[in-house]
Amino acid sequence: MKFSVGPLSLSINRKSQNYNASVSMEDVRAINNDHVNYLKGLSSTELKSRVQAVSFEDLYNCDLVRSCLTENGIVIVPEFIDTDIVVSFGKVISDLRQITNEFLRANIRVDENEHMLLQIGAEKLSGYQELSSYKKTVVQVREGQDQGMIDIFNVDIAFPEVNILRKAYEDSGLKEILSSPDLSVGFKNLNFYLNSNVTSTRGFHADSYTPQLKAFVYLTDCLSLDDGPYTYVKGSQKDNPYRRLNREMCTNLPNKTEAPLLNRGDILPVLASRGSLVISDQSGFHRGFPQEEGHERVISVMNIK
Repeated sequence: MKFSVGPLSLSINRKSQNYNASVSMEDVRAINNDHVNYLKGLSSTELKSRVQAVSFEDLYNCDLVRSCLTENGIVIVPEFIDTDIVVSFGKVISDLRQITNEFLRANIRVDENEHMLLQIGAEKLSGYQELSSYKKTVVQVREGQDQGMIDIFNVDIAFPEVNILRKAYEDSGLKEILSSPDLSVGFKNLNFYLNSNVTSTRGFHADSYTPQLKAFVYLTDCLSLDDGPYTYVKGSQKDNPYRRLNREMCTNLPNKTEAPLLNRGDILPVLASRGSLVISDQSGFHRGFPQEEGHERVISVMNIK
């Protein structure tokens, strides 16, 4: 017997009594597009209230912040870094754009100099471990579902002036919030993500199904869905029916951690000004919201281990 739930086609073999779901990436994209349209239909008041529900003025109340992160998988601190400091990174961002644009115009897939490696896709380095542990700054232009997104790994190697960002992360009390008597965390690689005119992005997914914390700081204002905000599903880092169904349903897809099934009421596009901090458990469902032409988003990312 076959039946459909929206764009998802399901079939049940009564003879064997086995449940068999035939799910394609086209199905996943269709459902994710529905989510995007839903979010675009929400009022600015509703979007703002979702952000405020997980926002704190600072990180001083460790117990309260830790409780929110445990419950929701995300915490936001507006105005975490002074605007003047963020503005001071303007030249670094401009230089990175220029370097990347020149590389792309050269119509090659990999280039390397004394301080930096540039590559398209996984031309020389592949996998997060290789990229994050390389001895130079690595500029990676993504392919596939996130075509055109640009990741800069260990940006502070080529641009030591951004070490002020690392110090801000380290001195914020963040380590105390994320550590416990049984676990001590540390700060690893400092990355930048540059998104300009990325109109198609990977849909909701988890990076893994084990806890994986990251801290983001917006380096540009991201006040509209058109800017492509980081978007998270509250509570999706915990075991629940949506999580179990997504894991089972997507086991045969190229990316096994796709997560199209979710509670829309828990979707949180992080609309915030530059200098705002986001702490996120990447084992929860998240995505970059697709941008409109002419919009950009630049963020710094601290990997936490």
